[in-house]
Amino acid sequence: MDTHNIGSSEIWVIDDSRSILCLVDEILKEDGYKVRTFEDPLIAIEMFYEHQPQVIVSDIMMPGLDGVSFLEKVGEADHDLPVILMTSKPGTDTAIRAVRHRAFEYLIKPVKEKSLKDSVRRAMQYRVLQNEQRESLSAVERIYQRKIASVDMALKDMKNTTFEVLRALSRAAGFRDSETGDHIMRIGLGSHNLATEFGLPREFCENILYASPMHDIGKIGMGDSVLLKDGPLTREEFGEMSKHTTIGAQILSESSSKLMSMAREIALYHHEKWDGTGYPYGRRGVDIPLPARIVALVDTYDALRSDRPYREGSSHEEAIRVMTKGDGRVMPGHFDPDLLKVFLTLQGEFDRIFTGIESS
Repeated sequence: MDTHNIGSSEIWVIDDSRSILCLVDEILKEDGYKVRTFEDPLIAIEMFYEHQPQVIVSDIMMPGLDGVSFLEKVGEADHDLPVILMTSKPGTDTAIRAVRHRAFEYLIKPVKEKSLKDSVRRAMQYRVLQNEQRESLSAVERIYQRKIASVDMALKDMKNTTFEVLRALSRAAGFRDSETGDHIMRIGLGSHNLATEFGLPREFCENILYASPMHDIGKIGMGDSVLLKDGPLTREEFGEMSKHTTIGAQILSESSSKLMSMAREIALYHHEKWDGTGYPYGRRGVDIPLPARIVALVDTYDALRSDRPYREGSSHEEAIRVMTKGDGRVMPGHFDPDLLKVFLTLQGEFDRIFTGIESS
């Protein structure tokens, strides 16, 4: 995906402060973007219905129309458009409010040049990926759609709408830590397959297909210095990273639907381990909700197979060896033993899902 050929890519910047507009305009033009600035969000909305940019960067606190209300209006015309919100009041509550309204990311004022450029780059990558997917239905989408059809996913409108929100938020979180849409779909497919083979009820299996891609949504609230670090985390950094479980649970906490409740359980507990050595609470055994135990196993396999900046991904055989024999960091005692047995009977299917989606 080439995001360096960006001369025709237009970015809108909206802020009631002329000095911030000039600063952001200068920073983005250095990278070759075409930038259009607005002091009045109402004028930007009027123009938006005639011409849509690739990415929008908007302040949250503005007179007349705040950034979240602006985001809602933009979403009515193009709900996939990446909108980066800026705020002078950082904190978890701000992150949660931004994500719940489908913000792609949020930046803290005063805006740092590198953070702004990195955020816009990720948003542009996301937009380019969307365009590529519209032009050609990828192999991963075909696999995913076949799976949906095979389990008769003719859900009611409200559930379908919820799923679209989940997918949008999952993609946003994935782009924060350089994951791809392929990863979240693999987690969905693998979790559904494992739940089905384990003999769980049909509704449970349908819900985990939708809910499991939300496992890392809390990463939307993590700082780049921790999330994108190229190497091992310090004890303090690991403590900060572990907060993505509780942040994810907060993001998903306001719905009482079974689907969203399952997504919340998964986000909160998918790093707990069967032997009690996980986080955030050190739960063990059946005290860990079953959906989280399923996703923990599937996510570990996918993580072992995936390339990382500091190591190459393992082969299928090596990933299975680590999960059944252990390597110090990953141990068989981390997993529900009954689920692990079923997983091993399905290991060929997991290899097929990973290889098929990875090569799409």
